[in-house]
Amino acid sequence: MGVKKLRSIFLWYVMVLLAGIIVISGMNFMLYLGFINKGIIYPANYIERLIETYQSDLQTVHTIQESDIPDLSDYVLFSNDGAYIEGSLDKNEAQIAWRVSVSGKRTEDNKYYYSTIQRDNELLVLRYRIAAQFSNPTLRKLFPIVDILFLIALFFQLIVVIILLSFKFGRYLSRKIDSLLEITKSIEQQDLDFKVTRSGVFEIDQVMDAMEQMKEALKTSLYTQWQEEVIRQEQFSALTHDLKTPLTIIKGNTDLLSETQLDDEQKECTTYISKSTVQIESYIKTLMEISQTHKAVDVQYETVNLDGFFKDLKEQVLGITLPKQIKMTWCINPYPETIEASYSLLLRALMNIFSNAVDFTPENEEIIFRVEMLGENLELKIIDKGSGFSKKALENATNQFFMDDQSRGSKTHYGLGLYIAQNIISQHNGEMKIENSNITGGAQVTITMPL
Repeated sequence: MGVKKLRSIFLWYVMVLLAGIIVISGMNFMLYLGFINKGIIYPANYIERLIETYQSDLQTVHTIQESDIPDLSDYVLFSNDGAYIEGSLDKNEAQIAWRVSVSGKRTEDNKYYYSTIQRDNELLVLRYRIAAQFSNPTLRKLFPIVDILFLIALFFQLIVVIILLSFKFGRYLSRKIDSLLEITKSIEQQDLDFKVTRSGVFEIDQVMDAMEQMKEALKTSLYTQWQEEVIRQEQFSALTHDLKTPLTIIKGNTDLLSETQLDDEQKECTTYISKSTVQIESYIKTLMEISQTHKAVDVQYETVNLDGFFKDLKEQVLGITLPKQIKMTWCINPYPETIEASYSLLLRALMNIFSNAVDFTPENEEIIFRVEMLGENLELKIIDKGSGFSKKALENATNQFFMDDQSRGSKTHYGLGLYIAQNIISQHNGEMKIENSNITGGAQVTITMPL
């Protein structure tokens, strides 16, 4: 099939519509003629011909009877001086009939027509319509003018034809546009490996060609950025790893110097070097964590025994809460025996959250860890008794390097803990929600893991 332009498609639609109108009108006209031939409908001039047939009899008959009057007409009988004698018209209608007959006209309002027949000392006036009418009296009473009925029927038939053709035309264009929508959806989902199929409509194909060019440009751009990012991360990881070697040497020599006989000034210097070394180690650990969070890590699922997992978690949490004498409350409700997850990544995520909670919980206060089942999900909650998240932190706490300088600021906090935890939980198809606890007033982090 060749490529069509939109104006050709619209022209085709108009031509088919016109053809449909002509066909429908022709069919109605043929039906109309058929009804006339069958005697179902009387033609418009039928009554006038009928009156001509009856005229001589009506002039000579001794007494006018209603049965003498032609069908489809009413009558009124006057004396020659206009006095009402009898008829099927009431007196008001009879006055109109007399006025028209005296004036020599055939009609006064174009609704009814009048025919005058002179009799001996009497004047017979017949009133009738010049319009096609049903021969059946009941139908004639329901539909006095057949032409209007046919016009109404034709109107509704044409409406149906227009609706059907518009629907078909709309579906035709919709199918052509669907391929365009599929392309935009693929780009939206960052799937740039789609193939462009032609729609057969010139204007839509032009848009597809433009999108294909955009796709290639995006692929090139994204691939270049990805390559540059990989190189940067590799260099970053290598640098942080290489820094550990001289740092280990500095730390080792500082420890050796501290074991020798030193004066007060030398002791102060070695202490300063030792503390600075610890701080640099902390920086390097942070840099390595940043490097790891940028890598597209495929989660290596394994069957994790939750009894053993929670035991290891308690031991590690105890190590970071002990210096501040923080009390841990473990509210662990019944849970499944195992889950499918990465043991190390899940432990790392929870330890980051606990570390964040410890940083902002005052000494001798409490941190609550709650475990419970919610339907087919495992829910873990970590609640501290610190100052809670500020409004700004609630919006940005899981962003990389975010550090709230108000209620939860810390010189040893680099804005990575919750960011790393969020990434790990997302990799497990879970959700992490941060909020302030209604119970303690401190921060509350809720993790929901599908089983």
